[in-house]
Amino acid sequence: MKNGNTGKQDAPVEIDAVQGLKTGGADLIGIASNTLNSLADTMERKAGLPVPWHLFQGDHLEVAGPNNGPLRRNFLHEKLDQKKGRGELMPSTRKYLMITMLFFCCSQAWSDDTLQYLRLGDFQLEQGGVIRDCLLGYRTSGTLNKEKSNAILVPTWLAGTSKELIDLNFIGPGMAFDSTKYFIIAVDAFGNGISSSPSNSEAQPRDAFPVFGIRDLVRAQQVLVSRHLKIPRLRAVAGISMGAMTTLQWMVSYPDLMDMVIAVSGNPRLTSYEMLYWSAQLGVLEQVGACKGSETAMKTLAPLHVLQAWPSDYRNTRTKPEGFPAFLADQQKNLSAYNAADWAAQLKAILLHDVFQGPDIDREQLRKTICARLLVLISPKDQMVLSEETLAFAQLLGARTVELDGTCGHFAFLCDQKRLAQEIHEFLAKG
Repeated sequence: MKNGNTGKQDAPVEIDAVQGLKTGGADLIGIASNTLNSLADTMERKAGLPVPWHLFQGDHLEVAGPNNGPLRRNFLHEKLDQKKGRGELMPSTRKYLMITMLFFCCSQAWSDDTLQYLRLGDFQLEQGGVIRDCLLGYRTSGTLNKEKSNAILVPTWLAGTSKELIDLNFIGPGMAFDSTKYFIIAVDAFGNGISSSPSNSEAQPRDAFPVFGIRDLVRAQQVLVSRHLKIPRLRAVAGISMGAMTTLQWMVSYPDLMDMVIAVSGNPRLTSYEMLYWSAQLGVLEQVGACKGSETAMKTLAPLHVLQAWPSDYRNTRTKPEGFPAFLADQQKNLSAYNAADWAAQLKAILLHDVFQGPDIDREQLRKTICARLLVLISPKDQMVLSEETLAFAQLLGARTVELDGTCGHFAFLCDQKRLAQEIHEFLAKG
Protein backbone atom coordinates (compact mmCIF):
# COMPACT_ATOMS: atom_id res chain seq x y z
CA MET A 1 0.00 0.00 0.00
CA LYS A 2 1.45 3.31 -1.01
CA ASN A 3 1.06 6.54 0.84
CA GLY A 4 -0.32 9.69 -0.75
CA ASN A 5 1.73 12.41 -2.38
CA THR A 6 3.56 14.43 0.26
CA GLY A 7 4.66 17.35 -1.91
CA LYS A 8 4.00 20.96 -0.86
CA GLN A 9 1.78 23.55 -2.49
CA ASP A 10 0.39 27.01 -1.87
CA ALA A 11 -2.72 27.07 0.31
CA PRO A 12 -5.73 26.60 -1.99
CA VAL A 13 -9.42 27.16 -1.30
CA GLU A 14 -11.04 24.65 1.03
CA ILE A 15 -14.45 23.46 2.07
CA ASP A 16 -14.25 22.75 5.78
CA ALA A 17 -16.69 20.03 6.83
CA VAL A 18 -18.02 22.12 9.71
CA GLN A 19 -17.40 25.76 8.86
CA GLY A 20 -18.04 25.80 5.11
CA LEU A 21 -16.00 27.64 2.47
CA LYS A 22 -12.82 29.28 3.70
CA THR A 23 -9.25 30.00 2.66
CA GLY A 24 -6.60 27.37 3.24
CA GLY A 25 -7.76 24.02 1.75
CA ALA A 26 -8.71 22.33 -1.49
CA ASP A 27 -12.18 20.80 -1.76
CA LEU A 28 -13.81 23.42 -4.00
CA ILE A 29 -10.79 23.63 -6.26
CA GLY A 30 -10.73 19.82 -6.20
CA ILE A 31 -14.29 19.73 -7.50
CA ALA A 32 -13.30 22.02 -10.35
CA SER A 33 -10.23 19.96 -11.14
CA ASN A 34 -12.19 16.71 -11.14
CA THR A 35 -14.80 18.29 -13.39
CA LEU A 36 -12.14 19.51 -15.81
CA ASN A 37 -10.64 16.04 -15.81
CA SER A 38 -14.02 14.52 -16.63
CA LEU A 39 -14.70 17.12 -19.32
CA ALA A 40 -11.30 16.48 -20.84
CA ASP A 41 -11.98 12.77 -20.91
CA THR A 42 -15.30 13.38 -22.63
CA MET A 43 -13.83 15.84 -25.14
CA GLU A 44 -10.65 13.96 -26.01
CA ARG A 45 -11.67 10.30 -25.85
CA LYS A 46 -15.41 10.25 -26.39
CA ALA A 47 -16.13 13.23 -28.61
CA GLY A 48 -12.75 13.52 -30.31
CA LEU A 49 -12.52 17.24 -29.54
CA PRO A 50 -9.27 19.05 -28.65
CA VAL A 51 -8.96 20.35 -25.11
CA PRO A 52 -7.83 24.01 -24.81
CA TRP A 53 -5.20 23.33 -22.13
CA HIS A 54 -3.65 26.75 -22.72
CA LEU A 55 -6.69 28.25 -20.99
CA PHE A 56 -5.47 26.87 -17.70
CA GLN A 57 -1.79 27.75 -17.97
CA GLY A 58 -0.46 29.19 -14.74
CA ASP A 59 -3.44 28.16 -12.61
CA HIS A 60 -3.27 25.80 -9.64
CA LEU A 61 -6.26 23.47 -9.83
CA GLU A 62 -4.99 20.66 -7.65
CA VAL A 63 -6.84 18.47 -5.20
CA ALA A 64 -5.00 18.47 -1.89
CA GLY A 65 -3.59 15.09 -0.95
CA PRO A 66 -2.26 13.96 2.43
CA ASN A 67 -0.10 16.53 4.21
CA ASN A 68 -1.46 19.23 1.86
CA GLY A 69 0.30 17.62 -1.09
CA PRO A 70 -1.15 17.96 -4.59
CA LEU A 71 -3.09 14.79 -5.30
CA ARG A 72 -3.86 15.51 -8.96
CA ARG A 73 -0.70 17.32 -10.00
CA ASN A 74 -0.16 15.19 -13.10
CA PHE A 75 -3.59 16.08 -14.49
CA LEU A 76 -2.87 19.71 -15.31
CA HIS A 77 0.86 20.09 -15.02
CA GLU A 78 1.80 17.26 -17.38
CA LYS A 79 -0.77 18.49 -19.88
CA LEU A 80 0.59 22.00 -19.57
CA ASP A 81 4.14 20.78 -20.07
CA GLN A 82 3.02 19.19 -23.33
CA LYS A 83 1.09 22.26 -24.47
CA LYS A 84 3.61 25.02 -23.70
CA GLY A 85 3.77 27.94 -26.05
CA ARG A 86 0.06 28.25 -26.72
CA GLY A 87 -0.29 31.46 -24.76
CA GLU A 88 -2.09 32.37 -21.57
CA LEU A 89 -5.46 34.00 -20.97
CA MET A 90 -5.89 37.00 -18.74
CA PRO A 91 -6.51 36.12 -15.05
CA SER A 92 -10.05 37.47 -15.29
CA THR A 93 -10.80 35.09 -18.15
CA ARG A 94 -9.38 32.15 -16.25
CA LYS A 95 -11.41 33.16 -13.22
CA TYR A 96 -14.55 33.29 -15.34
CA LEU A 97 -13.76 29.84 -16.70
CA MET A 98 -13.26 28.51 -13.19
CA ILE A 99 -16.63 29.90 -12.10
CA THR A 100 -18.22 28.29 -15.14
CA MET A 101 -16.64 24.96 -14.28
CA LEU A 102 -17.78 25.19 -10.67
CA PHE A 103 -21.32 26.11 -11.69
CA PHE A 104 -21.39 23.19 -14.10
CA CYS A 105 -20.10 20.64 -11.63
CA CYS A 106 -22.47 21.80 -8.91
CA SER A 107 -25.46 21.44 -11.23
CA GLN A 108 -25.12 17.66 -11.41
CA ALA A 109 -23.31 14.79 -9.73
CA TRP A 110 -20.13 14.35 -11.77
CA SER A 111 -18.03 11.26 -11.25
CA ASP A 112 -14.91 9.71 -12.78
CA ASP A 113 -13.67 7.50 -9.91
CA THR A 114 -11.07 10.15 -9.00
CA LEU A 115 -9.72 9.99 -5.46
CA GLN A 116 -10.99 13.00 -3.52
CA TYR A 117 -10.44 14.22 0.02
CA LEU A 118 -12.70 15.80 2.60
CA ARG A 119 -10.96 17.84 5.29
CA LEU A 120 -12.45 17.21 8.73
CA GLY A 121 -10.16 19.51 10.70
CA ASP A 122 -9.24 18.16 14.15
CA PHE A 123 -11.51 15.14 14.44
CA GLN A 124 -12.48 14.09 17.98
CA LEU A 125 -12.41 10.34 18.62
CA GLU A 126 -14.49 8.19 20.93
CA GLN A 127 -11.44 6.93 22.83
CA GLY A 128 -10.47 10.49 23.75
CA GLY A 129 -7.85 11.23 21.10
CA VAL A 130 -7.98 13.66 18.21
CA ILE A 131 -6.86 13.15 14.60
CA ARG A 132 -5.14 16.41 13.68
CA ASP A 133 -5.82 17.83 10.22
CA CYS A 134 -8.00 14.83 9.50
CA LEU A 135 -8.49 13.74 5.88
CA LEU A 136 -11.14 11.35 4.59
CA GLY A 137 -10.55 9.85 1.15
CA TYR A 138 -13.36 8.74 -1.13
CA ARG A 139 -14.31 8.02 -4.74
CA THR A 140 -17.66 8.25 -6.46
CA SER A 141 -19.00 6.26 -9.40
CA GLY A 142 -22.25 6.72 -11.29
CA THR A 143 -24.71 9.61 -11.32
CA LEU A 144 -26.69 10.97 -8.39
CA ASN A 145 -30.30 11.38 -9.47
CA LYS A 146 -32.26 14.60 -9.06
CA GLU A 147 -34.00 13.32 -5.92
CA LYS A 148 -30.65 12.22 -4.41
CA SER A 149 -32.27 8.87 -3.65
CA ASN A 150 -29.91 6.43 -5.37
CA ALA A 151 -26.69 6.78 -3.33
CA ILE A 152 -24.94 3.72 -1.90
CA LEU A 153 -22.08 4.09 0.59
CA VAL A 154 -19.41 1.37 0.50
CA PRO A 155 -16.74 1.45 3.27
CA THR A 156 -13.43 -0.38 2.80
CA TRP A 157 -12.23 -3.63 4.38
CA LEU A 158 -9.11 -4.19 6.51
CA ALA A 159 -6.18 -2.43 4.79
CA GLY A 160 -8.34 -2.08 1.66
CA THR A 161 -8.85 1.04 -0.43
CA SER A 162 -11.63 2.57 -2.46
CA LYS A 163 -9.56 1.91 -5.58
CA GLU A 164 -9.43 -1.81 -4.80
CA LEU A 165 -13.22 -1.95 -4.58
CA ILE A 166 -13.29 -0.69 -8.16
CA ASP A 167 -10.30 -2.68 -9.44
CA LEU A 168 -11.68 -5.94 -8.02
CA ASN A 169 -14.97 -5.35 -9.82
CA PHE A 170 -17.24 -4.74 -6.85
CA ILE A 171 -18.06 -1.25 -8.15
CA GLY A 172 -18.77 -0.44 -11.78
CA PRO A 173 -21.27 -1.00 -14.59
CA GLY A 174 -23.14 -4.24 -13.94
CA MET A 175 -21.03 -5.07 -10.87
CA ALA A 176 -22.34 -5.87 -7.38
CA PHE A 177 -22.64 -2.12 -6.79
CA ASP A 178 -23.86 -1.09 -10.21
CA SER A 179 -22.76 2.43 -11.16
CA THR A 180 -25.22 2.53 -14.07
CA LYS A 181 -28.11 2.50 -11.60
CA TYR A 182 -26.68 3.95 -8.41
CA PHE A 183 -24.36 6.70 -7.23
CA ILE A 184 -21.66 4.75 -5.41
CA ILE A 185 -19.56 6.41 -2.70
CA ALA A 186 -16.54 4.28 -1.84
CA VAL A 187 -14.93 5.68 1.30
CA ASP A 188 -11.44 4.96 2.64
CA ALA A 189 -11.22 4.08 6.33
CA PHE A 190 -8.77 5.80 8.65
CA GLY A 191 -5.56 3.80 8.84
CA ASN A 192 -5.56 2.49 5.26
CA GLY A 193 -2.77 4.78 4.05
CA ILE A 194 -5.18 6.94 2.01
CA SER A 195 -7.33 8.62 4.65
CA SER A 196 -5.51 9.90 7.75
CA SER A 197 -3.19 7.12 8.93
CA PRO A 198 -0.07 6.51 11.01
CA SER A 199 1.91 6.25 7.77
CA ASN A 200 0.86 9.58 6.24
CA SER A 201 0.24 11.89 9.21
CA GLU A 202 2.88 14.57 9.72
CA ALA A 203 1.42 15.72 13.03
CA GLN A 204 0.90 12.22 14.47
CA PRO A 205 3.14 9.72 12.70
CA ARG A 206 3.33 6.00 13.53
CA ASP A 207 2.79 5.33 17.27
CA ALA A 208 1.69 8.92 17.88
CA PHE A 209 -1.46 8.32 15.83
CA PRO A 210 -4.51 8.08 18.12
CA VAL A 211 -6.69 5.00 18.58
CA PHE A 212 -9.93 5.12 16.60
CA GLY A 213 -12.91 2.78 16.46
CA ILE A 214 -15.51 1.69 13.93
CA ARG A 215 -17.96 4.24 15.34
CA ASP A 216 -15.43 6.98 14.58
CA LEU A 217 -15.30 5.81 10.96
CA VAL A 218 -19.08 5.96 10.77
CA ARG A 219 -19.25 9.48 12.23
CA ALA A 220 -16.69 10.74 9.71
CA GLN A 221 -18.54 9.07 6.85
CA GLN A 222 -21.82 10.60 8.00
CA VAL A 223 -20.22 14.05 7.76
CA LEU A 224 -19.15 13.22 4.21
CA VAL A 225 -22.62 12.04 3.18
CA SER A 226 -24.90 14.48 5.00
CA ARG A 227 -22.89 17.70 5.24
CA HIS A 228 -20.48 17.56 2.34
CA LEU A 229 -22.37 15.65 -0.37
CA LYS A 230 -25.69 16.85 1.11
CA ILE A 231 -27.41 13.51 0.59
CA PRO A 232 -30.31 13.35 3.08
CA ARG A 233 -30.79 9.59 2.95
CA LEU A 234 -28.80 6.71 1.48
CA ARG A 235 -30.37 4.05 -0.65
CA ALA A 236 -28.05 1.59 1.05
CA VAL A 237 -24.90 1.16 3.09
CA ALA A 238 -22.94 -1.93 2.06
CA GLY A 239 -19.59 -3.37 3.03
CA ILE A 240 -17.34 -6.42 3.06
CA SER A 241 -15.40 -7.76 6.07
CA MET A 242 -14.36 -4.71 8.15
CA GLY A 243 -16.50 -2.73 5.73
CA ALA A 244 -19.46 -4.87 6.82
CA MET A 245 -18.67 -4.15 10.47
CA THR A 246 -18.75 -0.47 9.57
CA THR A 247 -22.02 -1.02 7.70
CA LEU A 248 -23.71 -2.66 10.70
CA GLN A 249 -22.52 0.17 12.94
CA TRP A 250 -24.10 2.63 10.49
CA MET A 251 -27.37 0.78 10.98
CA VAL A 252 -27.21 1.36 14.73
CA SER A 253 -25.68 4.85 14.80
CA TYR A 254 -27.89 6.38 12.10
CA PRO A 255 -30.95 4.11 11.71
CA ASP A 256 -32.93 6.78 9.85
CA LEU A 257 -30.33 7.58 7.19
CA MET A 258 -30.60 4.53 4.91
CA ASP A 259 -33.22 2.31 3.30
CA MET A 260 -31.16 -0.88 3.14
CA VAL A 261 -28.03 -2.43 4.63
CA ILE A 262 -25.86 -5.13 3.04
CA ALA A 263 -23.28 -6.86 5.24
CA VAL A 264 -20.89 -9.33 3.57
CA SER A 265 -18.60 -11.45 5.77
CA GLY A 266 -18.86 -9.05 8.70
CA ASN A 267 -20.32 -9.14 12.18
CA PRO A 268 -21.98 -6.83 14.75
CA ARG A 269 -19.39 -7.68 17.39
CA LEU A 270 -16.51 -10.09 17.93
CA THR A 271 -16.59 -13.47 19.59
CA SER A 272 -13.82 -14.28 22.07
CA TYR A 273 -12.20 -16.51 19.42
CA GLU A 274 -12.01 -13.59 17.01
CA MET A 275 -10.65 -11.34 19.75
CA LEU A 276 -7.91 -13.91 20.32
CA TYR A 277 -7.02 -14.05 16.64
CA TRP A 278 -6.93 -10.29 16.07
CA SER A 279 -5.01 -9.76 19.33
CA ALA A 280 -2.40 -12.25 18.11
CA GLN A 281 -2.01 -10.26 14.90
CA LEU A 282 -1.69 -7.02 16.82
CA GLY A 283 0.92 -8.52 19.13
CA VAL A 284 3.08 -9.61 16.21
CA LEU A 285 2.97 -6.18 14.62
CA GLU A 286 3.68 -4.29 17.83
CA GLN A 287 6.54 -6.53 18.99
CA VAL A 288 8.29 -7.19 15.69
CA GLY A 289 7.56 -3.77 14.22
CA ALA A 290 9.15 -1.98 17.17
CA CYS A 291 12.41 -3.90 16.75
CA LYS A 292 12.71 -4.69 13.06
CA GLY A 293 10.44 -2.31 11.19
CA SER A 294 7.30 -2.53 9.10
CA GLU A 295 8.41 -4.84 6.30
CA THR A 296 9.74 -7.54 8.63
CA ALA A 297 6.67 -7.24 10.86
CA MET A 298 4.31 -7.77 7.92
CA LYS A 299 6.34 -10.73 6.64
CA THR A 300 6.18 -12.25 10.13
CA LEU A 301 2.43 -11.67 10.21
CA ALA A 302 1.80 -13.37 6.85
CA PRO A 303 1.55 -17.02 8.00
CA LEU A 304 -0.86 -16.13 10.83
CA HIS A 305 -3.05 -13.99 8.60
CA VAL A 306 -3.17 -16.51 5.75
CA LEU A 307 -3.80 -19.39 8.17
CA GLN A 308 -7.29 -18.06 8.93
CA ALA A 309 -8.08 -16.65 5.50
CA TRP A 310 -8.85 -19.99 3.82
CA PRO A 311 -10.09 -23.35 5.19
CA SER A 312 -7.55 -26.15 5.59
CA ASP A 313 -8.99 -28.26 2.75
CA TYR A 314 -8.81 -25.30 0.36
CA ARG A 315 -5.16 -24.66 1.21
CA ASN A 316 -4.14 -28.33 1.16
CA THR A 317 -5.76 -28.85 -2.23
CA ARG A 318 -4.10 -25.83 -3.81
CA THR A 319 -0.69 -25.89 -2.12
CA LYS A 320 1.28 -29.13 -2.01
CA PRO A 321 4.01 -29.49 0.65
CA GLU A 322 6.77 -29.15 -1.93
CA GLY A 323 5.21 -25.90 -3.15
CA PHE A 324 4.86 -24.38 0.31
CA PRO A 325 8.13 -22.36 0.40
CA ALA A 326 7.18 -20.55 -2.82
CA PHE A 327 3.62 -20.01 -1.57
CA LEU A 328 4.79 -18.54 1.75
CA ALA A 329 7.35 -16.31 0.06
CA ASP A 330 4.65 -14.99 -2.25
CA GLN A 331 2.29 -14.25 0.65
CA GLN A 332 5.06 -12.52 2.59
CA LYS A 333 5.90 -10.41 -0.44
CA ASN A 334 2.25 -9.41 -0.79
CA LEU A 335 1.79 -8.44 2.85
CA SER A 336 5.13 -6.65 3.13
CA ALA A 337 3.72 -3.98 0.81
CA TYR A 338 1.38 -2.88 3.61
CA ASN A 339 2.38 -0.59 6.45
CA ALA A 340 2.49 -2.32 9.84
CA ALA A 341 1.44 0.77 11.81
CA ASP A 342 -1.58 1.28 9.54
CA TRP A 343 -2.59 -2.37 9.79
CA ALA A 344 -2.24 -2.29 13.58
CA ALA A 345 -4.38 0.86 13.81
CA GLN A 346 -7.22 -0.85 11.98
CA LEU A 347 -6.82 -4.01 14.07
CA LYS A 348 -7.40 -1.88 17.17
CA ALA A 349 -10.59 -0.54 15.59
CA ILE A 350 -11.78 -4.09 14.89
CA LEU A 351 -11.02 -5.16 18.47
CA LEU A 352 -13.16 -2.28 19.76
CA HIS A 353 -16.07 -3.17 17.47
CA ASP A 354 -19.39 -3.87 19.18
CA VAL A 355 -22.65 -2.36 17.94
CA PHE A 356 -24.30 -3.21 21.27
CA GLN A 357 -21.79 -1.16 23.26
CA GLY A 358 -23.19 2.02 24.79
CA PRO A 359 -25.34 3.15 27.72
CA ASP A 360 -28.56 3.27 25.68
CA ILE A 361 -28.06 0.15 23.56
CA ASP A 362 -30.45 -2.74 24.15
CA ARG A 363 -31.15 -5.59 21.73
CA GLU A 364 -34.91 -5.25 21.96
CA GLN A 365 -34.69 -1.48 21.62
CA LEU A 366 -32.47 -1.90 18.57
CA ARG A 367 -35.05 -4.17 16.97
CA LYS A 368 -37.67 -1.47 17.38
CA THR A 369 -35.41 1.40 16.32
CA ILE A 370 -33.88 -0.04 13.15
CA CYS A 371 -36.09 0.41 10.10
CA ALA A 372 -33.66 -0.43 7.30
CA ARG A 373 -33.93 -3.77 5.55
CA LEU A 374 -30.88 -5.98 6.09
CA LEU A 375 -29.22 -8.52 3.81
CA VAL A 376 -26.52 -10.68 5.39
CA LEU A 377 -24.13 -12.78 3.31
CA ILE A 378 -21.81 -15.20 5.07
CA SER A 379 -19.41 -18.03 4.32
CA PRO A 380 -20.00 -21.12 6.48
CA LYS A 381 -16.26 -21.91 6.54
CA ASP A 382 -15.10 -18.39 7.34
CA GLN A 383 -12.52 -18.70 10.15
CA MET A 384 -11.59 -15.02 10.18
CA VAL A 385 -15.07 -13.56 10.74
CA LEU A 386 -17.31 -16.14 12.38
CA SER A 387 -21.01 -16.13 11.52
CA GLU A 388 -22.37 -16.82 15.02
CA GLU A 389 -23.01 -13.21 16.06
CA THR A 390 -24.00 -12.21 12.53
CA LEU A 391 -26.74 -14.83 12.25
CA ALA A 392 -28.09 -13.93 15.70
CA PHE A 393 -28.25 -10.27 14.67
CA ALA A 394 -29.98 -11.17 11.41
CA GLN A 395 -32.53 -13.24 13.31
CA LEU A 396 -33.16 -10.38 15.73
CA LEU A 397 -34.00 -8.07 12.83
CA GLY A 398 -35.75 -10.64 10.65
CA ALA A 399 -33.11 -10.21 7.95
CA ARG A 400 -32.51 -12.35 4.89
CA THR A 401 -29.34 -14.45 5.14
CA VAL A 402 -27.44 -15.98 2.25
CA GLU A 403 -24.61 -18.53 2.37
CA LEU A 404 -21.93 -17.96 -0.24
CA ASP A 405 -19.71 -20.78 -1.48
CA GLY A 406 -17.80 -21.79 1.63
CA THR A 407 -14.87 -23.34 -0.22
CA CYS A 408 -12.84 -20.13 -0.05
CA GLY A 409 -13.54 -19.36 3.60
CA HIS A 410 -13.37 -15.66 4.35
CA PHE A 411 -12.73 -14.83 0.70
CA ALA A 412 -16.02 -16.30 -0.50
CA PHE A 413 -16.96 -12.80 -1.61
CA LEU A 414 -14.22 -13.12 -4.24
CA CYS A 415 -14.67 -16.77 -5.19
CA ASP A 416 -18.47 -16.48 -5.36
CA GLN A 417 -18.55 -12.94 -6.71
CA LYS A 418 -21.16 -13.65 -9.41
CA ARG A 419 -23.63 -14.99 -6.84
CA LEU A 420 -22.82 -12.09 -4.53
CA ALA A 421 -23.66 -9.57 -7.26
CA GLN A 422 -26.89 -11.39 -8.12
CA GLU A 423 -28.09 -11.39 -4.51
CA ILE A 424 -27.27 -7.71 -4.07
CA HIS A 425 -29.00 -6.74 -7.32
CA GLU A 426 -32.17 -8.61 -6.35
CA PHE A 427 -32.17 -7.16 -2.84
CA LEU A 428 -31.76 -3.58 -4.04
CA ALA A 429 -34.40 -4.03 -6.75
CA LYS A 430 -37.05 -5.03 -4.21
CA GLY A 431 -36.91 -1.59 -2.64
